[in-house]
Amino acid sequence: MKKAKAAYLSLAAAGVIVLAGVVSCGLLEPVSRYLRSGPVGWKIYKEIRQEGITSIDIAHLTDFQWDELHIIGPYQFASMEELCRAIRVDYDNCRNKLSFNRWSDDSVNGLVFKDKGRIVHSEVHWRVNGDFRSVPEGPLKRNEGKFVVRDSGERSTRGEPWLYLHHQK
Repeated sequence: MKKAKAAYLSLAAAGVIVLAGVVSCGLLEPVSRYLRSGPVGWKIYKEIRQEGITSIDIAHLTDFQWDELHIIGPYQFASMEELCRAIRVDYDNCRNKLSFNRWSDDSVNGLVFKDKGRIVHSEVHWRVNGDFRSVPEGPLKRNEGKFVVRDSGERSTRGEPWLYLHHQK
């Protein structure tokens, strides 16, 4: 019994040491971003960070039907009511589909996809995985979700190039 307990404690200690090493090396950061992001944001990350793609079309990164995309900037709206009015969705439907608090943060954009006036998908997009720039006010139609990737010349806190996603008109 003592040997089994000692073996268990040794294994647990080794696991803690390995986990600490992984965390200190920053190897969990992409996993953490993925878990806190959505499928579209993750695909943007893969395209521009891992594959080096220089232009993206949001329509090609989605596997659901939508006809409008709203890109919500950090602190763009003071309240959930203001956000719902801006994206033209009734308040009850809007507050049940969105989490406003997660978009009141410098490090994220909100992506809200609608189809025939109803919210069909929403998620957080981490700006370090592509910072949306020059986005026109109002919704983007499905055929308007095209962006060119440009290096801003700045670096993220992890030393990665800060990439801008400039809207293509």
